[in-house]
Amino acid sequence: VAERILSRKHSLLINKCLHALAVRHHQPRASQFSMPVRTFLDLSHFRDVSKVKWLLEQHGMSIYCERSSELGIEGDFCDLRRCRMNLYKVLAMEDPKGPKASQYLSSEEKGRKTPQNVTDTPDRMSPSSSGLSRRQPEGRGHIAPRNHKNHPGSPSLQESSTRSTRDPTPTQAQNVSTSKSQPQTFLVDLLVHGYVRTFRQDMIDAILAQYNVDMTERSSEAFTNITLTSRSPGQSERFGEACDKIKIMFDFYTNRLRAEKIELPTNLRYSREEITRIMEEYLNNHDIFSMPLGDRCLHIIGPSDEILPFIQEWRGTGGKLAQTIIDRSVLSRPPMKSKQISSNNMDPTAPGTSDGGSSGRDTGEDVHLSTRDAAGSSIISPEEGLQESSTRSSREPTPTHVQRVPSPKSQSQSFVVDLPVHRYLRTFQAQKIEDLLTRYNVHMKEHNSEGFTNITLTSRSPEEPERFGEACDKIKYIFDYYTHRLRAERIELPTNSRYSREEITRIMEEHLQERKICIWPRASGSLCVIGPSDEILPFIQEWRGTGGKLAQTIIDRSVLSRPPMAGMKSKQISNNGNPTPPGTSDGRSRGRDTGHESHVRARDKQNGGGPSRGKPPDHNRRPSWK
Repeated sequence: VAERILSRKHSLLINKCLHALAVRHHQPRASQFSMPVRTFLDLSHFRDVSKVKWLLEQHGMSIYCERSSELGIEGDFCDLRRCRMNLYKVLAMEDPKGPKASQYLSSEEKGRKTPQNVTDTPDRMSPSSSGLSRRQPEGRGHIAPRNHKNHPGSPSLQESSTRSTRDPTPTQAQNVSTSKSQPQTFLVDLLVHGYVRTFRQDMIDAILAQYNVDMTERSSEAFTNITLTSRSPGQSERFGEACDKIKIMFDFYTNRLRAEKIELPTNLRYSREEITRIMEEYLNNHDIFSMPLGDRCLHIIGPSDEILPFIQEWRGTGGKLAQTIIDRSVLSRPPMKSKQISSNNMDPTAPGTSDGGSSGRDTGEDVHLSTRDAAGSSIISPEEGLQESSTRSSREPTPTHVQRVPSPKSQSQSFVVDLPVHRYLRTFQAQKIEDLLTRYNVHMKEHNSEGFTNITLTSRSPEEPERFGEACDKIKYIFDYYTHRLRAERIELPTNSRYSREEITRIMEEHLQERKICIWPRASGSLCVIGPSDEILPFIQEWRGTGGKLAQTIIDRSVLSRPPMAGMKSKQISNNGNPTPPGTSDGRSRGRDTGHESHVRARDKQNGGGPSRGKPPDHNRRPSWK
């Protein structure tokens, strides 16, 4: 059977494109894990470049490009891991254009051993090797939280002595009895050091204070040199225990953090320093550390469950997420006296511009929303959270959080939400918001811009500022709740359908509303969809799996399932099962112009928002805030 398979050609069909597959005899390897990788090696740390090239060749790595100070290398991931330790040894024996190697790695005379475990070394060899993940294949545990002692997956400090003897890493050294009280020095990746110092500083300070140890740091281009010195020379055992605990902590995060590189857009209206500061504040709220790289790049590092959704969201918007973050940061600042939001001008003004409501997105561009949801991706009614909205909004600012600015005559608040989220709530949560507006006697005004909706809340009872503030907090909480729990995607409509674009949009709207998914057409002819992830993801998978033919199936079922309309016997489906095509005098045609938005019906109080098929919307029953 194997020979017959080898004698044939094999190909894989993906999105109507054939990809050739290579089949060969099994080749036993030292490791069952195999993955081709491509990255860059920074040569500025090495003095003997020829020796580096020889090591790469000996380990099966090939050089696909060579620059002035970098080598582009490719090969198997396991070969790269084996080669890495020898590169560290070369780095330790050379004098790499700076401090002596003995300042980075202790020699045998100082009682240190050269680490032999290749798999536990830091993955990052240079700032340019961002393509390598810091995570090991077996390292898919969880990330230690900020409170170290309450996390079962973080390294146990009480077990550090035994762990260090059976699991040596590059930052761990075996203590010799004659040198236990001598200062100990080790290398840590620059980004890992920045992450630990930013989010786990309290853990390090606790160890240093407990064992009476000083820690000095000196950072170079890619690494941080850490030296531990005991302030109690007579307590060598305690000093060795403290060193082991600190090294284990750095090793733990070295093996479990993921690093990426993002490029900031060049058309932003803010300075590089302002953009870097705002992005740092935003990423710190998501347990991500950032470091500037050049003029328009950022190195970021953090837990994979935070890094991966952020990178997906960043690339899904083509980098325009930066403008969104900056605009929201500016809007959430306490307003200056000269820039306050008045009741007459509900559009907040950003510094240096005349209109802060603009998101900087191009018309018709996709909006990719955050999919980070710790409690699951399904939409849950936020009723239970409304009672906590007042305290939550004050201690945990969200993208739509704006400080209230009282006006002499009345009170008003203005905030910005994503346009898709606003459309979704208009469709499925209109009655809930209408009830809040009625209960608290508040008027709601909306203004749509490119990618965002500016919402202004105005009190009809100026003498009740506390109730108005409570209403604003609850409404903002609803928008924030769904902003972080919805997912937006784009689908392409088939071009060979016998139905018009307006008819297809209307039928798809009816079908998807039953699944709590909202849609709207784009000028390019595609549809944008937004809804809970547990509804969006299966639908998108089914849509792409059928190559767009799902639309024709939905349309045919919808047309065949409609009851005959009164007075339209001549237009009913004939015995051969062919419905009357649109574009004739069929009364079911809605007569929309191409490219116009589909009508979003108000939520039905009786059936919870389900659409009524075959019935035109009642414009007189639309909520007053639309």
